[in-house]
Amino acid sequence: YQRRVHGGSKEHQSVRCLGCLPKKQANHLYWSPKGTHIVLAGLLKTFNGILEFWNVSNMEMTGAGEYFMCTDVEWDPSGRYVCTSVSYYRHQMENGYIIWNFQGNQLLNLTLDKFYQFSFRPRPQTLLSEAKLKKIQSGLKSLAAGYKEEERNLRKQEQDVANQQRREQMETFTRFLKNRRAENRDLTARRRASRKNCDYNSDDQSCFSVVEEMVEEVLSIEEEEM
Repeated sequence: YQRRVHGGSKEHQSVRCLGCLPKKQANHLYWSPKGTHIVLAGLLKTFNGILEFWNVSNMEMTGAGEYFMCTDVEWDPSGRYVCTSVSYYRHQMENGYIIWNFQGNQLLNLTLDKFYQFSFRPRPQTLLSEAKLKKIQSGLKSLAAGYKEEERNLRKQEQDVANQQRREQMETFTRFLKNRRAENRDLTARRRASRKNCDYNSDDQSCFSVVEEMVEEVLSIEEEEM
C-alpha cells in the first residue's frame, strides 16, 4: 500500500493499493530504511532461506537468491545493502553471512565458525538542515545531469589521450619503416654494384622460380578377409 498526505495535514490522507504478491514462500518481510525496496524472506526450517528482492514502486522483482538455514536479515541504514546470516544461536553448523546489494546481487559470502550476530554501524545524524535536504532532493535531476555531463567529458578526454597515443605510435612506426626501407634500398644498390650490375636482385620476386613437387608415401596397409 501507499499512503499519501494531502495539503500537508495528516488528517487529509489516503491509502492506495499498489499490488498483491500471492503464494510467496515467505514468513518475514524486511523493508528498506529508505522505503521502495523490500526483501521477502523464508527463514528457518520452514523455507530454508528463500529470498526475493522487490522494488515496490513498479512491483518488479529485481533479484532472488537462497541462503540455506538463514536465520536473520538486516538492512544497512543507507538502504543500499542487505546482510543475511546464519547465527550460532539457532544453528551450530554452516554459520556465516552474505552481503547483497538492494537489487539482490550477492557481493560477499563468508563462512565463520561460531558466528553469532551481524550489525551495521548506525548511520550518523545528518548535519544538513531540513530546508537544505529538500533543496538537494528537488535538484537531484539537475545534479545528476551535471555529473553525467562531467563523466562524458572525462571519458572523452581519456579517449582523446588514447587516440593521441595511437597516432604517435603509428607515426613512430611509419618513420621506422621508412628508414628501414631506405637502408634496404641502399644495401640493394651496394649488393648489385658488388655483383657488377648483374640482373639478379634478391628483393625482386620475379627473379625466383617456384617448383612444386608431389611426394606420395604409403603409411600403412591393412588387409581384411571378406
